[in-house]
Amino acid sequence: MKKAIVAACLALVLCLPLAALADEVKIGFHAPLTGWAAADGQSALRGAQLAVEFINADGGINGNKVAMVYYDDRIEAKESVIVARKLIESDRVVGVVSGSYSTPTRAAAPIYDRNKVPYISTIGTHPEIPMNRDYVFQIAVMSPIHGRVGAWMAAETLKAKSAVLLVMDNDFGSAVTDGFRIMAPKYGINILKEYNYPLGEKDFRSLLSNIKNDNPDVLWASGYYEEAAQIAKQAKELGLKATIIGQEGYDSPKFFELAGDATNGVVITTNLDRGSQSPMAQKFLAEFFKQHKVAADMVAASAFDGMLVMAHAIKTAGTKPDDIAKAIGEMKNFEGVATGPLLAFDAQGVVTRYIPVQIVKDQAFTSLTVCKDPKLITP
Repeated sequence: MKKAIVAACLALVLCLPLAALADEVKIGFHAPLTGWAAADGQSALRGAQLAVEFINADGGINGNKVAMVYYDDRIEAKESVIVARKLIESDRVVGVVSGSYSTPTRAAAPIYDRNKVPYISTIGTHPEIPMNRDYVFQIAVMSPIHGRVGAWMAAETLKAKSAVLLVMDNDFGSAVTDGFRIMAPKYGINILKEYNYPLGEKDFRSLLSNIKNDNPDVLWASGYYEEAAQIAKQAKELGLKATIIGQEGYDSPKFFELAGDATNGVVITTNLDRGSQSPMAQKFLAEFFKQHKVAADMVAASAFDGMLVMAHAIKTAGTKPDDIAKAIGEMKNFEGVATGPLLAFDAQGVVTRYIPVQIVKDQAFTSLTVCKDPKLITP
């Protein structure tokens, strides 16, 4: 009789979900904690960790604490594949959030999808990341949307009639510019010239001298914070009068650290509205600054939101992969995030959201306008 009871108890224990056994829910995370994108990776990690703090302080997920398991993907595709296998096979996480760029996220996405592990891309913007994958989702702003909104803002807010394009020669730089190039003429903006530069370029003086002679109203310049800082500094040195319009790649404290007061007047499209009245946005911004003595950027906010979306889905639907994926896909007008509301996910798992436009004043991003036009913000 005792043996039968023991066997029955053992069978019951073996049937319990791993999260229940450990009294925790494991969620994976990866970001570039070393390498040329380490500043963004560290910011993403801080955002994700803050989300876990908030979740656990609020009772966790149905009484179970969230345990985040994270790794450095070194901004490398091959490393993100290794990380994916660790998180799936060794750590046995119930879901994973990427705080990394498109290349590592794109490489890892099919592995998570094949293994039915729900996966959220928070800053990887490449359209192929969630394409035809049932377990992969994207809360990052799709690259062409930055361009569309940038053209709308240049015409409607800045009253620009002419533009020059300065394009970083990689997937991100090209994709964000495609949106601007297509949409600008529809708003009456004449594109005068287009110039390209390689990722990692430091000397823009020759290009900017040409652009100064072109005399545009706005300079659409794609890039990450290091390139953006040099563009802003050297444009100021040369007396370029055009308003510089960037994208979320500029959205980092490093931009101000590297370029100082040359950043003032720069305008960017992003996903973090510093003027948002959302309680979660205000709570996130305040607590992030309190802990780290630096203003949060969109990378931190995006990773923060990815963790909250994953946790909300698990709390709503349980730990079965199909149920988690269904819960994410069915989210509507989700406001419990720093960059919300998240309006809806489409059939490919890509979110639609309002797009804030920020302007730099006194070396800090402040609100300029918000785009809510469905024609522009829908993926």
